[in-house]
Amino acid sequence: NLSDKADPRYLACLDQLLSVMSADKIPNYDEFNAVLAEATGWSIHVVPGLIPVEEFFELLAQRKFPASTWLRKPEELDYLEEPDMFHDIFGHIPLLLDPKYAQFMEDFGKHGVANLSELANFHSTVSSSGWSPVGGQCKNPYDLSRNPCGSSSGSGAAVAANLCMIAIGTETNGSITCPSNNNGIVGLKPTVGLISRTGIFPISYTQDTGGPMTRTVSDVAVSLGTMIGKDHKDLKTHQRDRRALEDYTSFLNDQSLEGKRIGVYSSAMNDNFLLQAVWEDALVELQMQGAQLVYLDDPIADDATGPSYEVMFYEYRQGVNDYFANNPSAGIEDMWGLYRAIIEDSMEMAYHDHDLLRISENYTPEEKREAYEAALEKARYLSQDQGIDRVMDSLALDAIVGPAGGPAWKTDHVNGDHFSVYSGNAWAISGYPHIVVPMGQVYGLPVGLSIMGRKWDEGNLISYAYDFEQATLARFTPKYLNATSPD
Repeated sequence: NLSDKADPRYLACLDQLLSVMSADKIPNYDEFNAVLAEATGWSIHVVPGLIPVEEFFELLAQRKFPASTWLRKPEELDYLEEPDMFHDIFGHIPLLLDPKYAQFMEDFGKHGVANLSELANFHSTVSSSGWSPVGGQCKNPYDLSRNPCGSSSGSGAAVAANLCMIAIGTETNGSITCPSNNNGIVGLKPTVGLISRTGIFPISYTQDTGGPMTRTVSDVAVSLGTMIGKDHKDLKTHQRDRRALEDYTSFLNDQSLEGKRIGVYSSAMNDNFLLQAVWEDALVELQMQGAQLVYLDDPIADDATGPSYEVMFYEYRQGVNDYFANNPSAGIEDMWGLYRAIIEDSMEMAYHDHDLLRISENYTPEEKREAYEAALEKARYLSQDQGIDRVMDSLALDAIVGPAGGPAWKTDHVNGDHFSVYSGNAWAISGYPHIVVPMGQVYGLPVGLSIMGRKWDEGNLISYAYDFEQATLARFTPKYLNATSPD
């Protein structure tokens, strides 16, 4: 009986779907829906226009789950208002002009498209995560007045609100891990090059990656294996030392922390004593699971932040120019054309000045190539050789943990985001893996634990996250508080 197994905090995980199929030998989609709904109160929806129902069931039986698999509980959907033009995954109006993209979205339907922070939230010095002129302000399902963080705001909110089993987020620095923290879910930013970035709107060739966002670590393990693959269009997937698996479920071991040396990275912690209490409880749980804690005294690779911004500004311009060159039907030629289209649109300019686009436009190969190459090597050396690798090797660490973030802040379109706690900067700059798992709550707002490691070490990070998750069961369902909130 599925209802006996289902923990309300982890509604309708992938394994539960498989158990329904296996136990009852559901012959078709409608009967499967009926049995699942009777057992859990949920029904599964395959997004129309993506894959046939028959192919979905074949993939389900093979444990290969398409991103078009959704779970919905109708009585919990009321707080989401679906705009008439909820189309653009980049949250940017001019890109809607691409007729090929418009036709794809017409076939795709409205289901399954998350409201991304405009241009992945790398457009203005002062910006609000989750806001776009197309989708409006994405909201945090735990408290609708608070911010879901970004850029993968809609992905994190949809998973937290139990609207889907799996969402795919994209990250340059914090855009998977921060929404996972603010929305109380599990999110994995893998090593850059584990997953192809083809089709992702670019910020940084060096740092960009996609990654799974789910309610459970087991769902991350399942979904990650389906995303692995080399791509001739993305040379990062052809690194010689690349270690990729098609199945990460073998790492789901609830005894994996026993005897492991775990670095404790508290440098990002602020003076929030409520968050400090949750953090200290998490450290106790790690010890109870057998981990040996090694406290780290100094920040890791803080001096890599400056050169990493130089890298991002240069790669942003080159990446956007290449993106539009390969998509001429969008009607925008390059970064400068994008900026001009934005500043002429009153909705685009309602809250943000998009100064980062103007700054990036000045990073031309003719003037900045040499400085870019020097910054690229400096950021790599400081974050990898003299940063994560040095710390972990010198102390023989298996992983490093830190607070993933503070409680979600109030959404503020005028003053922008209010980031206060973040442990993953060095892992974003280096391109190394970082997983966030629910750690606890502060007055009804979820906070997460960051577990970070060496290059290509996703499997072990998944195992440590799973052990911690099973020991704490810290995730709790959202309440959709404060329905009157910024749009």
